[in-house]
Amino acid sequence: MTRSDPLHPLLLLGADQQHIVTRAQLRSLGVPPGTIARRLRPGGPRQRVLPRVIRLQSGRLTAHRRLRAAVAYAAEGPGRTGRRSPADRGGGARRRRTAVRRAGLGELLDQLLAGPAVPRLPHVAQVVEDLAAGVRSVVEGEARGLVLGAGLPEPLWNPVLLLDGRFLAVPDAYWPQACVALEIDPRAWHLRPADHERSLTRANRFTAAGLPVVRTTPVQLRRDPAPVLGELAALLATGPHGPHARISRRRAR
Repeated sequence: MTRSDPLHPLLLLGADQQHIVTRAQLRSLGVPPGTIARRLRPGGPRQRVLPRVIRLQSGRLTAHRRLRAAVAYAAEGPGRTGRRSPADRGGGARRRRTAVRRAGLGELLDQLLAGPAVPRLPHVAQVVEDLAAGVRSVVEGEARGLVLGAGLPEPLWNPVLLLDGRFLAVPDAYWPQACVALEIDPRAWHLRPADHERSLTRANRFTAAGLPVVRTTPVQLRRDPAPVLGELAALLATGPHGPHARISRRRAR
């Protein structure tokens, strides 16, 4: 049986799951780790959606596929074997907060929450909450948990900001009442150089507009978030800042 055969197990799996699969599923079908890595390279035929979650096609993800990827990631767990310490178990819950771009979820989320599989996926509720809040990445989900855990107000996640009616940028998080943004350096997260270039362009726009931005990295958020949270708290307490009256916003599509 060849890969072009419509009854090949990998083709059947992809068709059944909207072409969203996990690394464990590929390995169970006998796909070698080297083959998985090679096909995930830039320009390759597959796309890494989340850690250990793969799309068997390239191109833009639909809302349905984003949600399926989120649920697959939540079900997959932290991806470790053997005994785990209590600290590991707590960290795994954080890592399972996914990153999926917000889309019109409506009935789809209602059906997910009402489905019989939900009791077996204890972190799906957090997945859905982060989805609805607008987070797009695992690290944004972790940042959201830190922000709320510190008692700071909920920001807008990935809003489209306009300055005098013209596009300014899409920050990772934005507090409209204080005109403060949070940016998480993508170098440790995004895989493509173009993502980093867009981040630099966004930073230059914020600077030119005079909008205060707290910058951090995924590593800092995970190891020592206190300075970041303290800087945010100080800016939020003394706002609004900069071009507050000139900023408008809309939700990202």
